[in-house]
Amino acid sequence: MSAGSVYALLADGATVEIWQAAGSDFESVVQMHRAMSPDNSCFRFFSMSASLAEREARRVCREPAADHVALLAWLAGDLVGVAGYEAGGKPGTAEIAFAVADHAHHRGWRHCCLSIW
Repeated sequence: MSAGSVYALLADGATVEIWQAAGSDFESVVQMHRAMSPDNSCFRFFSMSASLAEREARRVCREPAADHVALLAWLAGDLVGVAGYEAGGKPGTAEIAFAVADHAHHRGWRHCCLSIW
């Protein structure tokens, strides 16, 4: 368990551990995004660029600040989800984004207690 992590129960009864992304998670984020199917990648990023995985990992794993943060969901040591927000152009607005590993789709989120945001 990482310091500051929380758990979420999936609809299928599995539990994921969620913690704030850090620089040490970079390779796992790259690997998860590289393993995404073309359809999943296009749906999430509207692109299939070869540099997408590393660019996204740099964005996700940078030091959290008031205008951005990212959370990672781990299932049995395997990164299965990334969620984050970036402050919008107007005060009080933000863009949120989610990416789920292909093999973790259709598992559902039942309950999650997050007080990080």
